[in-house]
Amino acid sequence: MVLGNRDTSTSIRYKFGDNLVCDENDAIHIRKPLEFMLPPGRLNKQYVMARENFFFVYPTNQHHYERQFRGTFQHGASPWKRWCFGGDSGPAIPRA
Repeated sequence: MVLGNRDTSTSIRYKFGDNLVCDENDAIHIRKPLEFMLPPGRLNKQYVMARENFFFVYPTNQHHYERQFRGTFQHGASPWKRWCFGGDSGPAIPRA
């Protein structure tokens, strides 16, 4: 699960934005981008990268994106497990 505001990026394998919150068992949370040679951007900019074969989808169209990406090769991970990305609409629930 990843929580962020409306300005959070829309990628399915990684997110960047201000004050991101995630489950660190299934995602890599980078709070200091310069240590990983990533662009620091503005204050509080953080990165979250999906581990293994997980990806992020919005809860409003969760099933649509799951059908679209399940079993596909995306940035080195296949088959995919389903994750939800929650924005201002509240927390998302991870699915198996």
